Amino acid sequence: LNVTLNDILMGCVSGILVPLYQQAQSNPKTRAPWHVTAAIPVSFCNPELQTRFDTREMGNKVGFIMVPLPIDEPDPIARVRTLSNTIRQYK
Repeated sequence: LNVTLNDILMGCVSGILVPLYQQAQSNPKTRAPWHVTAAIPVSFCNPELQTRFDTREMGNKVGFIMVPLPIDEPDPIARVRTLSNTIRQYK
């Protein structure tokens, strides 16, 4: 699949919400589109500095990206692929 552990974890989190989303879509009163977004931590450290172990230059360069969760995708493999592609685009 060429995905990260973080992609799989976010796929699991999204998968937990799939039945809830499907149940809400079957009820006419709650059939509005859902947009669920997750804040995912991302390291912005330079990989060259990490290999040299020079912590003075590395610093603490961590940020967050906001990623939409594909809760409308029932297939777990497709969900992880979608997340992986989305996260890669945001990085």
